[in-house]
Amino acid sequence: MMYVNVGELGDWQGMTNGRMVKELWLVKQADVLSVNGFVVKLNAEVTKMVFAQNTCFYTENEELTDNGHAYSCAIDCEMPILRADVNAWLKANRNAKVVCFFRDGNENAWLIGDDVTGLDVIHRKQVGDKTGYVMNVAGVCREGAVALRSSDVAVVFESTDFGFDFSEDFNS
Repeated sequence: MMYVNVGELGDWQGMTNGRMVKELWLVKQADVLSVNGFVVKLNAEVTKMVFAQNTCFYTENEELTDNGHAYSCAIDCEMPILRADVNAWLKANRNAKVVCFFRDGNENAWLIGDDVTGLDVIHRKQVGDKTGYVMNVAGVCREGAVALRSSDVAVVFESTDFGFDFSEDFNS
């Protein structure tokens, strides 16, 4: 007779939206002082984007390279229309490297990128769609998404003098 020890791992009932991004916060990599506690410079420009359900998703692929593990991280966001203010922001940040904090569909908070490996912001128009655009925030990171202890912005940016001056809402 053979005996085995069975341990349960994970219970995902009611947690079906983990890869969906509800809110995305973008910080220029140059404004990030440390990802340990996610400390940013005073007066850093932080851009918040809020998305309609099932229009923004996070993917992560781990690769084993000659230098160890690397993670291809990407956030793909569908925008129903490219508004003038959003277009201006995308153009102004075309070559900027960013670090992202996002809240997923299960209200968990995640950080991708760091003060060394920022992510690129790219946008493209959907073929055959007269108004739709996709924004892609992607890059190769030293670590995959890091779980944050809170999804409360005041806690995430606790070491920073923070204000809510600039925001983009894509819930159209």
